[in-house]
Amino acid sequence: MATGGSPESIGEALNSDTIRQLRAQEADISRRLSDLEQRYGDKHPERIKAESERRNVETQIQAELSRILSNVQNEVEVSQTRLNTLTASLGASKAS
Repeated sequence: MATGGSPESIGEALNSDTIRQLRAQEADISRRLSDLEQRYGDKHPERIKAESERRNVETQIQAELSRILSNVQNEVEVSQTRLNTLTASLGASKAS
């Protein structure tokens, strides 16, 4: 993230069943949107409804990615704290 990457590059996000399900929903909605646009045009109520569904799924994907990112950040912080503790213990051990 700090180097411009997206949260989707995180392995956990790629393995998330929730993300996979949401991406499948998004693909289904996109196909339906394409069909509706070809049949009825941009102003048709069903197309507008499908577009709203697509935005909703996109919002859910972003929320899930943010949740995963937050969990990963917490794990990094815990690991960093453990590393600092071990390094301090090793330093104290060598000093004895």
